[in-house]
Amino acid sequence: MQDLEIHLDRLRKMRFNTNALILLEGELRRPGQNHGPFIQQLVSEFRETDPDGNPKLDAEGKPVPRFPNFVVLRAVLWACLRREDPRLTLEDVGEMVKPAQFGEIHEKCLFAMNDYFREGSPSPLPGNSV
Repeated sequence: MQDLEIHLDRLRKMRFNTNALILLEGELRRPGQNHGPFIQQLVSEFRETDPDGNPKLDAEGKPVPRFPNFVVLRAVLWACLRREDPRLTLEDVGEMVKPAQFGEIHEKCLFAMNDYFREGSPSPLPGNSV
């Protein structure tokens, strides 16, 4: 896993790791939802899926990316930034983000999660370049 740099209020380092996953689970998991369905829900926010939860594939057989809702995108960014600054709140992160950065944040969150999930399940998300 590697740190990614992103310029928000200042240059910051982000990384998706197990602690980030646990933070996200605490923020986004529905009461009573098991870990597996939560991870599938998180993955489905970043790639198109069919009604059975299987990834939709493009003509080259790659998963079709999807832009997540802003609640999820902010939460993923927040979880990735907490390693560097454990005092950050979701609201702090929301104040740092400018609308012109949504695309960059989406790509970097995808890259960070792919880096984390590369060896395990679920399979990497679509979009693997930063």
